[in-house]
Amino acid sequence: MCKYINIKETVEKFYSEGNKITTTEYLDFFDLFELNQSEWKLLKLIYESPDNSSTATALAIKLDFKGHQAINLKFKRIAEKIANHTNKFPFYKKTNKYWWWTLLATGEKKGEFFYWKLRPELIEAINIFEKSQSINSANWKKVIVEWIRRTKKLVQYKNEFLTFFDKIINLAGHPDRAYFGTNNNTISIVVGHLYLGVYIHSGDDKGIGMIVEKDFKNIKGIACTPVKSTLAKTSPHKLYWLWIKDISNLHQVLNHSEIWQSFRKASNLVIETPQGKTTREREKKGKIVLSALAVPKKIIQEYEYFQELELSIAKAKKISIEKRKIKLREAPEIPEKIFIKTTGFKRNPYVIVEVLERANGICELCEKEAPFIKITDGLPFLEVHHIEPLANGGKDTIENAVALCPNCHREAHHGINIEEIKKKLLCLTVEQNLGS
Repeated sequence: MCKYINIKETVEKFYSEGNKITTTEYLDFFDLFELNQSEWKLLKLIYESPDNSSTATALAIKLDFKGHQAINLKFKRIAEKIANHTNKFPFYKKTNKYWWWTLLATGEKKGEFFYWKLRPELIEAINIFEKSQSINSANWKKVIVEWIRRTKKLVQYKNEFLTFFDKIINLAGHPDRAYFGTNNNTISIVVGHLYLGVYIHSGDDKGIGMIVEKDFKNIKGIACTPVKSTLAKTSPHKLYWLWIKDISNLHQVLNHSEIWQSFRKASNLVIETPQGKTTREREKKGKIVLSALAVPKKIIQEYEYFQELELSIAKAKKISIEKRKIKLREAPEIPEKIFIKTTGFKRNPYVIVEVLERANGICELCEKEAPFIKITDGLPFLEVHHIEPLANGGKDTIENAVALCPNCHREAHHGINIEEIKKKLLCLTVEQNLGS
């Protein structure tokens, strides 16, 4: 580790410029459950250590290993698995070696000891992953992986299985009415008495399939047949089973956007069919409702999200009406789920109460009455706005805060007269303070 300390700045630059791993990439890797129990325990021990850092010797003692070299080797194996997943291999030509552990941590010297400190992106990924595990009473991916491992012939298709059911879970309409579960012969997601997606391991119906709203033909290894119950006169929609007998053909479906758009539509229509209307309590037993499982993967800072949205809107305005109509037809009806990461401030409740009482139900900018009365406490609805934003170093004080109606509050943030509004509000608070 002494070599690293001597060239730390150079190695860190090498990592950040070509081998940096994002939080989303770490999360995608965790979702595959490639780490064994002892490898995950090692990461968790560093994560739970003060400042998310530890020495290899301290970790060896906690894990009852013979010495720090065994820890170094295990840390390297974790990094190699992540490298294989992300295709980022930290081979540094100047030292003619792989700096494996740089994919997981940075290093620092404290006195005589060398400490690993987990990367911020890895810390965030572990935090999110742990929360998702606690949210889901039985993590569905882990359930599927363990189910597949019982059958050697299926292990090679593990990633395809996970991708298939991930799409079913995250694209399904009415997730509050759909349920995921397994038994000795099936992995299934059901609404009412109908499968949204299912794998059947044995019997005449052996294979993997999903519900769609139209017939797909001429795709090798894939068959479509009508859902019999939707052929009845009482059914307002005719739906289809898309079925794959040979699991080796599953890959043809995974990136077929038209099929997944058809699945989205079918999963929204299924609750209107005779067999999809209700799910009996006994059929829910041992299953997990889908709304508890769909966890967004993409993570983006709030300001990045709004910047990206503004750019997308600007582009949408520039294209012709005809092209826009085509884009609308092609766009998915159900939007992708993402994590929007925000940084906030712990607001002082006394400032909020004081400012609202000062306003007495009247917007302090337009001087009109609050637009409505809140159901929670029967008081006029106004929003407390900081004249100098907290994000810019503004103080959380009554002198820097005003009560505004929603329209004025939005204008104070997004209007073309932001600076004039700011000056007016500053003058207002000065007058109020002089009069108090």
